[in-house]
Amino acid sequence: MPALTRLAENLYVHHGAVNTGIVKDGPRALLLDGGGAELESALRELGVERVEAAAFTHHHREQTLSAYALAARGARLYVPKAERGLFEAVEDFWREDRYFWRTYKDMPLTRALPRNVPVARALAAGESFEFGPARIAVLATPGHTRGHLSYRVEVPGAGPFVFCGDTLCGIGQVPDLFSLQYKEPVVKSDYHGFMGARGELVASLRRLKEQRAAALIPSRGGVLREAAAALDATVANLEAAYLNYQSISALRWYYPEAFAAYAGCPQNMPLSAQFPYPDWLKHYNTCWVLVSESGAALVMDITNKNVHEQLESEHAKGVFGAMEVVWLTHYHADHTDGIVPFQARHPCVPLWTDARVADVVERPRAWKLPCVDLHPLKVSRRTEHGESWTWREFKLTAYHLPGQTWNHGGLLAEGRGKRLFFGGDSFTPSGLDDYCAQNRNLLGRGRGYDACLALLEELKPDLVFNCHVDVGFTFNARELAYMRAQLARRETLFAALTPWPHPDFATDENWIRVDPWEQDARAGQALRAKAVVWNHATRAIRVELRPAGPDGRAYGETAALDIPARGAGEAELKFLVPADARPGRNAVPFEVALDGKPLGAIVEALAVVRA
Repeated sequence: MPALTRLAENLYVHHGAVNTGIVKDGPRALLLDGGGAELESALRELGVERVEAAAFTHHHREQTLSAYALAARGARLYVPKAERGLFEAVEDFWREDRYFWRTYKDMPLTRALPRNVPVARALAAGESFEFGPARIAVLATPGHTRGHLSYRVEVPGAGPFVFCGDTLCGIGQVPDLFSLQYKEPVVKSDYHGFMGARGELVASLRRLKEQRAAALIPSRGGVLREAAAALDATVANLEAAYLNYQSISALRWYYPEAFAAYAGCPQNMPLSAQFPYPDWLKHYNTCWVLVSESGAALVMDITNKNVHEQLESEHAKGVFGAMEVVWLTHYHADHTDGIVPFQARHPCVPLWTDARVADVVERPRAWKLPCVDLHPLKVSRRTEHGESWTWREFKLTAYHLPGQTWNHGGLLAEGRGKRLFFGGDSFTPSGLDDYCAQNRNLLGRGRGYDACLALLEELKPDLVFNCHVDVGFTFNARELAYMRAQLARRETLFAALTPWPHPDFATDENWIRVDPWEQDARAGQALRAKAVVWNHATRAIRVELRPAGPDGRAYGETAALDIPARGAGEAELKFLVPADARPGRNAVPFEVALDGKPLGAIVEALAVVRA
């Protein structure tokens, strides 16, 4: 792809980390999205001496990190009215814990700018403005972000051309799926809203089709000359992908009213068989208690302080005897909150969990994951996949269960004539709990939920238990095979919908991350961390990270990693906290390149400067 595409006289596209529209009027220019150092030579080539204004489609750093340099050189910044606060008051966002820890209602919008930047004009749908020979109309195209805009540009004798940001990125494709993690009218939290923005996005794509554009210019990929075909294909791919997803979704069990429109879909798996649980198994909110013949209890997850107090009360009444062990299925706060007061009251009672869960609960600030509580837990035993031992009359076997979240464990309890499988939040009678992309739900044979279903095929437990479901249930061989077939089909559908070398890059925002994500620091301090990269592709990749500040400076050394197919790698990072960092949480962005292709500042480390 050339660095510059000429759309019409005085209208160009520069292809960098993102596509930047250039409206030229003699020696001055208006930019549409993007910018960055790689744009400077193109502007000189076009004879542009000054950028007078830049209009952004949305707030993501990939589009906007150049805003500081542009503003410093006198450019006026135009931004979506609905996202104005994420430009001129973004430092308030970084200081709000609710966007980072214990996130259920609000998913982390962490691709925001690191510092406030002045806004000259906040734009809304229906407005228009002129620049030189061009007339620019503002279109509402929410979906990729809540306040996303597109710009319809008309110049004499050509067009119209629509700069549509990240509404799509190719024929039938969107840039990622984790950005669509929004609540829906019935599903009340972002956490449960996998592809929840698809309705808004589809409406936006259809609105773009009404423009009858000569070409669409998305933020990524090439210029789309067959605009209608590209838009129709994207709508069709979104709908096909969601039909597949909801057909085996646990949400059909939790929120059946939300899926009434899909009730007759022939893809939908019927509810599996459900059974009462034995009287020596107790259920309190998300907490299961396995009671031995002696009365001793094994407690699985403790929801909160109230459930902890309820357990103490049940023990005092003789419902069960001593609570001898706590098993933790996964790291979410609605499963760990009660463990904090429990460990304070019972410091000698061991906490057992899968080693990958322990990695999170022992170092919660290291991870950029939803629903994490900041109180570290003391883990006594880190189990590995297939490890067995005896507790009372039960044979217990621990498993890594990378379904609802990759950091998740399962426990098979064999005893008292039963084989019971405790799957945490992994399954319901309607299917799989993969409703939050930020949990890292991987696709492919032997990965993610496919591995979990293969395990159930092997173990053949009498009953499966979910922490939020007050019955036991089973999946028969046909149901297990069907869910695995739907996941295989999903891998194909998501591959058609997204541009990455494997669709897991489009659902797993944390394929590249900084560890620790958050740490305490002083202004100007040099920090160390690790770059951690998972290569979801079936070929080797090369990744580079460069810490970058709002002033354009490199705030540390570039790290490079060569990662084999389906492998992982780490590299040391050294970076500086800006000398003028303010008290509170500060973001240090990292610009990323994949196989030499710049992706923009898609990763950050968080430095909490204490007052």
